Amino acid sequence: MKKIKCFATLGILGLTALGLLAVYNGDYPSGSPKVIIRNFNPQAGFHYNIYCINQALYACEQSNRELVVLLDSGLYQENRPQFQADNPHHNHYDWFSYYFEPINQTNRPLSYWKRWVNRNPFMQSIDPSQFKQPTLNKMTSYMRGCPVQTFDYHSLDHSSNRATRDQEFHRIWHQYFKLRPHLQKMVDDFKHEHDFANKYVITLHYRGTDKYGHKEGNEDDPEHPPYEFCSALVKKMIKKSGHSFSDIITFVATDEQPFMQHMIEAGVNAVCIDAIRSNINTSGLSLDFSQCKQGVIDDTPESKVYNDLITQSIHRGMQDKSNYIKGRDVLVDAILLGCGNIFIKSRGNVSNQASWIGGPQMESIDLVNEFNAYKKKSPLGNDWGTIYDD
Repeated sequence: MKKIKCFATLGILGLTALGLLAVYNGDYPSGSPKVIIRNFNPQAGFHYNIYCINQALYACEQSNRELVVLLDSGLYQENRPQFQADNPHHNHYDWFSYYFEPINQTNRPLSYWKRWVNRNPFMQSIDPSQFKQPTLNKMTSYMRGCPVQTFDYHSLDHSSNRATRDQEFHRIWHQYFKLRPHLQKMVDDFKHEHDFANKYVITLHYRGTDKYGHKEGNEDDPEHPPYEFCSALVKKMIKKSGHSFSDIITFVATDEQPFMQHMIEAGVNAVCIDAIRSNINTSGLSLDFSQCKQGVIDDTPESKVYNDLITQSIHRGMQDKSNYIKGRDVLVDAILLGCGNIFIKSRGNVSNQASWIGGPQMESIDLVNEFNAYKKKSPLGNDWGTIYDD
């Protein structure tokens, strides 16, 4: 009798455990394992997020996982009522879908996934090695727990060679990133207005207030190329093109209005979109900000300039401007930068994404490399005529 009672008790406990497991897993989606990418860096720029999505899409393709893009925080989320009228696709759970058709490879809507992450705040991140492992079958996933992981900084794979990355990210852009119709119309109208189809198009990206250069950085050297160097380099490209001046268009993307004004007055047929820009002029600025911190101003000139740049930065500062418009401007800029015959690129995520959009048929010139070569040839500076020498 005691054995029977013992077995009965064990049976009840077993059924209870199975019931709890069923309840525990009842909220978990079935099918292929899922990966959710969120805005894991609250200060990340627009195109850093796009870079991470590129990586996540490629990794999920290779591993039979389903990706959900859910950018529910960060610099471009805009829930302030006074700015919502600017945004025809406003929602409260994903700013990526302000600009693009949602990337959601599951059979559940984004609103479901927003509720899901709120209820499951301690998801495990996936690392690059896990993408190379076989995915779990449905029963194994069920027994082991949630088949959902998050894509974050630790998920980024830096091992692929540059040629493979450039090729795949070019394909991924054209395969997965579908602009909202009003933004596609904005791009198409600009290209039509300036006759991109029949012109020789030079595109130029100049990083201004968003460039926090320091000697240990891997994007730009600390020094900002002088405005005059950039316009002289464009004139060199015009001369080398062999096209008549009337057949040239120079599309310029920058976050500095003084640079834009300089290029318009430089006689290179410069055009630009109507965008939010800073009035700061960083031409030739060369300071090392590696010891500076946001909000801390000491007796060094670097700390003051550093914090002034942040205050005047489009994306980290200017709190009185629409976050949605900020994102729209830098997205359209990158797309148009990628529509040229030749691209004079800065270093960083905006120029990288523009290069991936344009693909291998677009020639790219590295602005930093060109400026460093110029300094070796003309160490005293200001001799812009030497730029024309081959």
